[in-house]
Amino acid sequence: EEDDDDDADEDALLNVHQDLREHLEAVRTQSQAHLDALERAEATLRGAIDRLRRDRLALAEERRKAFDQVEADRTRLDAEVSRLAEQREELARERDLLHDAKRRHDSERERA
Repeated sequence: EEDDDDDADEDALLNVHQDLREHLEAVRTQSQAHLDALERAEATLRGAIDRLRRDRLALAEERRKAFDQVEADRTRLDAEVSRLAEQREELARERDLLHDAKRRHDSERERA
């Protein structure tokens, strides 16, 4: 009977040992699956960060170009305003000269 108890104890220990090995293998497999998922998530996040960085650089470049264009337009408009102001002054001088010439002409006519 003692041999039967020893055999039963040994079988129980073998079963516990086998169950423990299976449980540890399942934990190891599950841990590896979690690590793989974390690595995929990290790679996805890294890709998103890279795209965000590129998008920000592209946006900054577009903004710089837009500001450069606005500045070029402002410079062009300032030059146009200045040119028109000069033309207006020139026209005003010519008008004054014409008025003066007309007055002289009218004045000479009255004297004649």
